[in-house]
Amino acid sequence: MIWIPSLPLIEIIYEKQIGISVRYSHKEYLESALDFLKWGHPFSQNETSIWDKVAVLIRNIVQFHVFIGGCKRIGIHLSYVFLRKNGYLLNPQDPEEIFRFPMAVAKGELSLEEIENWFKKHSLLMKK
Repeated sequence: MIWIPSLPLIEIIYEKQIGISVRYSHKEYLESALDFLKWGHPFSQNETSIWDKVAVLIRNIVQFHVFIGGCKRIGIHLSYVFLRKNGYLLNPQDPEEIFRFPMAVAKGELSLEEIENWFKKHSLLMKK
């Protein structure tokens, strides 16, 4: 079973990380991402992978500017928490990747498949 963050938890994370109350600009994209995490691809016989889910989560938050500010920080932080709670450790070899990657997502330079591949490349399966 995949762990999925709730909207209230995301708001708490936002307030703790950014230091201000949540102000949405496009809340519907966050709700859409959470629905995707929960339900996956509609009408698909194939199970949606953890990589599909984390890619949609960060893309929707960062590229679609869910919040008034702090989207890149919250996007990568929430991706880290999502992966960690689901048994993966986000561990890029170059620490600067944590800053470059959300910027590329925000600019729309990466497709969903490229975002998925970035997470696959920079994540380790944790021992259970």
